[in-house]
Order: sequence, then structure tokens, then C-alpha cells
Amino acid sequence: MNTLKQEMKEFWGKGWGKRGQADKSVQSRERFLQELGAIRMLLEMEEGEQVREMQKIGLKGKAVLEIGCGAGSSSILFALDGAQVTASDLTDEAVAITKAKFDLLGLAGNAVQADAENLPFPDNSFDVVFSSGVLHHTPNTQKTIDEIRRVLKPGGNAVVMLYAKWSFQYLVSLLLMRGIIFGGIFRHGRNWLGHATELAWNTKEDRLNPMTKVYSGRQMRQLFKEFEIIGLRKHSFHWPDLFPGVYHIWKRRRVHLGDADVMSLSSFERVIGRFAGFALVIHARKLFK
Repeated sequence: MNTLKQEMKEFWGKGWGKRGQADKSVQSRERFLQELGAIRMLLEMEEGEQVREMQKIGLKGKAVLEIGCGAGSSSILFALDGAQVTASDLTDEAVAITKAKFDLLGLAGNAVQADAENLPFPDNSFDVVFSSGVLHHTPNTQKTIDEIRRVLKPGGNAVVMLYAKWSFQYLVSLLLMRGIIFGGIFRHGRNWLGHATELAWNTKEDRLNPMTKVYSGRQMRQLFKEFEIIGLRKHSFHWPDLFPGVYHIWKRRRVHLGDADVMSLSSFERVIGRFAGFALVIHARKLFK
């Protein structure tokens, strides 16, 4: 494993280790069952387009791979919806959290440690591959897309979210404010965007996020040039993006379930998100050849 990828594994591993310790839902089956409704709400709030695309596909009886499972919320819901789920993550910590949740609910899901650039699965193994907010953190994103294509069955579906370049959060909050005005570009050079994102994971005693990339719609289509593109949409805009630096004083209701704090969205934010959202979601299908 190269140095950058090792840094990534350590950074995210520490983060998931801490969040796993704070995630009380895994301590009892009854508590976790009570929170499943909130988990589904969390995903619909913050990952609306991804969830909708997965619902369109229909998961019952299908072999589903999640790349970058984190605390396992998506994989758990896919399994409850009838999918045969394999949850994978670069970090052992995230895999342990997800496996504990599968075991707690008596689900047959599988959780494995895996590098997205070198997936340990045979060709044509899965009906659906899902990845949300993960592959823009790996050095060779194109290789991960090629791996997705390899492990998908012909006609299989991929639903992937990457950060959007043409978004308010990137252009104003990140590039203009943190990159130029606050000097992140000049202090950190080519890795400035990694250090400016995933701030909830950064602590004074731990290293900063090693890598983040952003993509335009055109670049996303190029990544998936060997696929049939079913849909490409944006979402995820929050009004504090208009005022960089005040996000922490937002007083809306939050949901925390071992993944992240999630804020409810207004109608205004949902509309703006379609044009200037930070999440760029593609639904693509592996061609029959």
C-alpha cells in the first residue's frame, strides 16, 4: 500500500474508531430497531438522489456491493429491503462497526476490508454497486470505476456520488474562502482541498484529511464512459453555505447515528441543490458485450 493510501486508511480508521465508540445504537438490538426509522430519514435527507436511484432499481434478491460502507447505515437498509449485501471499506474500524450491526439484527450481510482500487471479488459478481461520498478520496478514482465495471454483472447498475466542482460549496465556501482568502492553497499546496474538507473528522492531535477531489458533470461522464448513463443529478445545498464559517451555529434539528450530524432541509435548499449542490450523483449501467 502506497504512502498516501496508508495515510488515508489511518485518517479514516481513527475517525471511524472514535465514532464507533460513540455509536450507542450497537449496544442493544431494541435500541437499534427503534432508530432504524431515523437512519432511513437521515439517508433520505442527505443522500436523497442516491436513495431514490436505489429505490428505482429495486433491491430485493439482488447482490449489492457498497464501497465505503462507513458505519453501515446504507448497507443495513439495503439488507432490510431484501438485498444480499456485501459492505466493504478501506478501514478495519468501519468494517467492524458494520459487521456488529449485521450481527445485532441477525442479517446475513457480509462486511469485508477492501481497497476500492483493487476489489477482492470475481468478475461479474454483483447486480448493483453503490458508493456515496467515498471515491473522490482515493488516488486513482478512474481505477475504482473500472473495478466497479469489472465486478458488475452485464446489465448491472452503479450508483455513485462524488463531490461537484460546479457547486456553491466548492466555488465559494472552499475555493474562494478557505482556499484563497484564508490561504489554504498557499499553506497546503496540492492537498489543500483535502485539508479544507471533512472538518468534522479533523482534530488537532490527528492528521488532516489527505485527499479530496471534485468533479464536473463532464468529468463524471468521462469516468463512466464505458457505461450507459441512466441519470446524472446534483443535490445537497445548505443555507449556511451562503455564509462560510457559520455552519457550526446552525440550530436546526440534528440526527446523529454513528455516521454524521444531519440537518433537515428546507424547500429552498432542495431547489437550489439541484443546480448548485455539492453532491453529484450518477446512475450508470454496465453494457452487455
